[in-house]
Amino acid sequence: MTMTMKHPALRHPGNRGLAARLLSVRTMVLTALTLALIPAMFLFGQSQANAHDVLVDQTPHNGEILDSLPETITLSYNNELLDAGTGTSIITVSDADGNDLDFGFPEVTGRDAVLTLGDLDDGAYRAVWTVVSSDGHRIAGEFFFGVGDVTSDDLTALQEKTASAGADQEESQADEGDAEKSEDNASQLSPVAITGMAVAGVGIVVLAGVMFWRKSKRSL
Repeated sequence: MTMTMKHPALRHPGNRGLAARLLSVRTMVLTALTLALIPAMFLFGQSQANAHDVLVDQTPHNGEILDSLPETITLSYNNELLDAGTGTSIITVSDADGNDLDFGFPEVTGRDAVLTLGDLDDGAYRAVWTVVSSDGHRIAGEFFFGVGDVTSDDLTALQEKTASAGADQEESQADEGDAEKSEDNASQLSPVAITGMAVAGVGIVVLAGVMFWRKSKRSL
């Protein structure tokens, strides 16, 4: 005949009640910690999603002054580009006066976007590019180069002129975008806010568990 012996502490009804309450408190704490991990996982996913492809090489280089006109502009990225047809990738070349020069669209092959150039006079030029990276997000950039009798001061002047024009355009659009930005900010929670809410939630649950445990202990 087999006899099952219970621990003496478990024979008393009050002790069994205390054990059940402690188990409940532990469950509440574990649940709170699990909930706290959700925002952390969300933020980690956001940081991974923001890791878009980058430009790793180009011809000509930014600030380079060439003796003669290059046949092409070649941009190379760290991953293969997405090519959904004409217009997916764009490289626009403009002169020192801001006139866009029509050379069509670049040819995309693997990691490279190549734009064939036509005739260019000596001078300073600005190239603006936009492509779709391997993660499906559009990325963009710009660089400056010179051909023939051009100095680095000419490139600097063009860069400053472009930056000034861009600042003026942004200022003129600021008032129009303020209302829209305010609505967007109101409808979105920043990573800091999400983390703060998670920490506050954990604190509330843990505090409630401690109070419940103390009340249970006093009732014994």
